[in-house]
Amino acid sequence: MAMKYWGMYASQPCRTVVYIFRRLAIPYEHNEVRPRFDTRSVEFKRTVNRWGKTPVIEHHGVKMVESAAISRYLLALFDDKAEIMPRDDLLARQRVDAMLDVNGNTYRPVFMPSYWEVKLSPICFGVPVPSQERVDKIMSDVHFNLKDINEVTSLSPFVAGEKFSIADVQIYNEVFNVATHFEIDLSEYVHLKTW
Repeated sequence: MAMKYWGMYASQPCRTVVYIFRRLAIPYEHNEVRPRFDTRSVEFKRTVNRWGKTPVIEHHGVKMVESAAISRYLLALFDDKAEIMPRDDLLARQRVDAMLDVNGNTYRPVFMPSYWEVKLSPICFGVPVPSQERVDKIMSDVHFNLKDINEVTSLSPFVAGEKFSIADVQIYNEVFNVATHFEIDLSEYVHLKTW
């Protein structure tokens, strides 16, 4: 039986889960969700995720939330070769887990709100464009994180060490979104661009 999935292709965390489904050929039933509409509905919060967020999966009748936790679950269950999430090498596992947390606690809280505040909310919802001073502050924070990722990728070929991991997928999706929305030239971030 296919796993149930609720998410949206435009969402970085959702794309990470879909990447795992596809990479590991996990059958799933896709339920496309509209951000800020479906996710805020009483019905969605009652039947899918009380916090009104995606992605969500349902496996064996249990709904699971939060992309990093879902990723860890799917990889532990279906990635027999432990290709993108180490199992036996606990130090390598810790580095991947740490970078997933760095993404969720450091990069994403800057990147995602930045393009919503500056680009998407004014276009989609008629919210006033922030002042130039506010835009400058937002962009300063975005570039601070890009510099940090550039530094991380200067130390090893991948964000968590010598091997490609699920942390690379998550962080790449964040960088792709912010660089695309703001049309950022990544050439000054040589290591990030090479990564």
